[in-house]
Amino acid sequence: LRWRFAFHEAGHAVVHHTLDLGPVRGLNIDTGQGGYNLVGFHVWATDTRDWYENMLAMLMAGRAAEQLVLKRVSSGSGGADDSDLARATRLAFDMERTLGFGIEHPLLYRPHRDPGAVLDRDVDLAARVHARLEAALDRAAVILKRRRPTFHALAKALFEAQAMNEQAVLEILTDGELSS
Repeated sequence: LRWRFAFHEAGHAVVHHTLDLGPVRGLNIDTGQGGYNLVGFHVWATDTRDWYENMLAMLMAGRAAEQLVLKRVSSGSGGADDSDLARATRLAFDMERTLGFGIEHPLLYRPHRDPGAVLDRDVDLAARVHARLEAALDRAAVILKRRRPTFHALAKALFEAQAMNEQAVLEILTDGELSS
């Protein structure tokens, strides 16, 4: 279980760093309820379509990491309103309905308090949101495969330490860049 948490959180960190979303301030798998990451975001790149797509990839990276290494995923990325999957779904939903990046009627601002209800009723929208999530999952997997030595080194270090600060994470993330 601790290995799963380590791979999951390392996946988020590697993709976050690779896409230059901002600093990875720390990782922790010593909580009793799973793991978490502390990340920051560069404000200069926010609010663009690319930024949102990068965010989707980062949010899906824990799931991609589990699939890549363990060949199956846990419910750890979903199941709660603040989960990775919930956040990614809401972001993809907002891209389609409120942020102006939708495929259908991108200029219409169509907010909704309960995206789940809308997705249940609108199968075309659900398919578009799901396609965004699949693309983000695939993109995260490609990044993790390309940076596999760094990804594995970070997961191993996190497994052993159970908590890592920004400097310890950065040393591994940047070491992988220098050797590739």
